[in-house]
Amino acid sequence: MPGFVDLRLNWQRGAPEYQVVIDREKAGAYGLTTFQIAGAIRSLVKGEKVTEYRERGKEYDLTVRLPEASRRDIGQLKDLMLPVQGQGGTTMVPLSQVAQIIETLGPTQISRYERRRSIEIQGDKVPERPLGTLMQEADAVLRSIRMPEGYSFEFRGEEKNRRESFQGLSISLAMGILLIYIILASQFESIIQPFIIMLAIPLEVVGAFGAMLLTRTPLSIMVFLGILLLTGIVVSNSILLVHVVNMLRAEGVPTREALIRGGRIRLRPILMTALATFFAMIPMALALREGSDMWRPLGITVLGGLFSSTVLTLLVVPVAYSVVEDVARRLGFSSATALHVATGEESDPPSGTGDAPQGHDRPAGE
Repeated sequence: MPGFVDLRLNWQRGAPEYQVVIDREKAGAYGLTTFQIAGAIRSLVKGEKVTEYRERGKEYDLTVRLPEASRRDIGQLKDLMLPVQGQGGTTMVPLSQVAQIIETLGPTQISRYERRRSIEIQGDKVPERPLGTLMQEADAVLRSIRMPEGYSFEFRGEEKNRRESFQGLSISLAMGILLIYIILASQFESIIQPFIIMLAIPLEVVGAFGAMLLTRTPLSIMVFLGILLLTGIVVSNSILLVHVVNMLRAEGVPTREALIRGGRIRLRPILMTALATFFAMIPMALALREGSDMWRPLGITVLGGLFSSTVLTLLVVPVAYSVVEDVARRLGFSSATALHVATGEESDPPSGTGDAPQGHDRPAGE
């Protein structure tokens, strides 16, 4: 398969061997069990220690077994007599009456995974091909093979670690979004406005995946880390915008005018934050230094997500704010914004956003 090199298989063609296949029905008719037959064959072929011989302070084991000539001749082994205890005493039954001796090939090594026999295929990938793409191709090829019943395949090693890391980062991203919502809901005293603010998160994903598509960057752990890093940045930009709009609404400014003035007031702080992060990530995305290729996906993800979220946040968030307000009025509510707006009371702003001045269109917190 293209993309894999230095393939290694832990299975080798087996060595010739004889297998004793016991007929359980015939053995049961003679009163013999599988354990008794196997024990008798082992004692006669491999031998069994019966005593020890001591001479001049040294001990020697005395083992009883068939002569070497009888052990080498498979025909004589078939005529091996097994003792059977009966009412009339002990009788001898030939091995050929209760079992068959088959010549076959046996495995040189038996590997197990989760108590099941397994065969491992190990290999390395070429640097030019991403691991995720190679695993998809390998999965498609293996699924096209009609395997016997009871056979299955599973990817382990680096691919298993990659999937476990993706799962852990996905859970972390979900938990982070949930915590962001809880904090925003408590700060803005609203269950609706956090959703408006968090619209910046899908907007960042659009830009991140767009940048990955343009640069042909595969999905990796660094991409997930970039998305986690972006989430806090883009949400803070939305907080800046929505908070100043809330303060203007609390002063009695109409919704449309408050959105226009709020966008103008917060434009410069948002752009300053975005541009500072954007330019800081350019060296990482270019990966000019040796050994910096592993950080390149993170830089590309941040650059693409930051660009799209910054531009679209200034457009989508005000529109969503206005739509929610219109829907709230049609449903008979005075406002869908924070409770301090609905009651006409001004509350403390969320941490880090600053206070917007009354009647002046300049960025707060400068």
